[in-house]
Amino acid sequence: MTIKVRAKGQHKAEVLIYEQIGKDFWDGSGVTAKQFVEDLQALGEVHEITVRINSPGGSVNDGVAIYNALKSHSAKVLVQIDAAAYSIASIIAMAGERITMAGNAMMMIHDPFTITAGNADEMRRVAAVLDLSADVMANTYAKRTGMDAAEIRELMKAETWFTAEQAVAAGFADEALEALPMAANFDLSRFRNVPAAVLAQSVPSDVPNVPKEEQMTTPAASATAADINAAQIQARKDALQAEAARRDQIKALFKGHAQQHELLATCLEIERAMGRVRGPVNGPRVIDLDVLLYADRVVAEPGLLIPHPEMLRRRFVLVPLAEIAANVLHPVERESIASLLERLPSSSETVRRYES
Repeated sequence: MTIKVRAKGQHKAEVLIYEQIGKDFWDGSGVTAKQFVEDLQALGEVHEITVRINSPGGSVNDGVAIYNALKSHSAKVLVQIDAAAYSIASIIAMAGERITMAGNAMMMIHDPFTITAGNADEMRRVAAVLDLSADVMANTYAKRTGMDAAEIRELMKAETWFTAEQAVAAGFADEALEALPMAANFDLSRFRNVPAAVLAQSVPSDVPNVPKEEQMTTPAASATAADINAAQIQARKDALQAEAARRDQIKALFKGHAQQHELLATCLEIERAMGRVRGPVNGPRVIDLDVLLYADRVVAEPGLLIPHPEMLRRRFVLVPLAEIAANVLHPVERESIASLLERLPSSSETVRRYES
């Protein structure tokens, strides 16, 4: 179930959104608009709905649809941000007639983004869609806060983070409550300006009101709370910097390949350097690099076929590809990677994310 629904009696209900918005291609988790609306309808006749949010955001389309479902519901909608309302999750929060935030909760607004590939016309089309989505989001924030939409667009471009008190002052929330004994544990590497206080949070996000004894291990007697907090912040900063450096190295490695043959040669050289020895087809290997797509090119030459002819049948290819490039169009099928994954027949093949 993508959301947790609790009947509170007297025609009241509580809905928990404690996941990303939209379906996760790896494990199927996430709050989709379709499932949310079905669960909302299953509540029956209710006069008041409390929506508790702890989400890093996700799909703009799903988020806007969830916002509209709440706004059009006949019940009075109250929103309580328990820890995190980042990105499109903050739009969902705007559906509340009254919005409260835990004293240690955070809200973040920013411009929508996506990953795509194609020629100049395709890039301009995608950019226009992103601009339109950003304007729609800004108007939603403006309607709630009373601020000018142009001013909000500047805040979005800067990726602005709000504490509970700052959100109240800016009109994004009505009241800052007492801090809750909980925190958000999400992958925030795609965001640019994550505050140090947010990086320090480490409590899992799937259970509300986590007891204090479950939040952390007992610190050594010689370490102060300040020392531990500073160490957590630094460790998370270091981890994010290391991940950013790793991605930059990968980009630099593949940058500048004007021809697909050069890219293939680089892939083969990396395989050799890592110890791969060509063996039987479908046999075990220490690493396997392939050129799946190359912009919108279609190549059929000896030793090189683009798009990769087997990618449409391989879940272990489409699942991770959909996570990083869901909207990219297959140059032959003319369907997005996400769509190709959706219509892939179910099979016994299991895809698991490797966590280092």
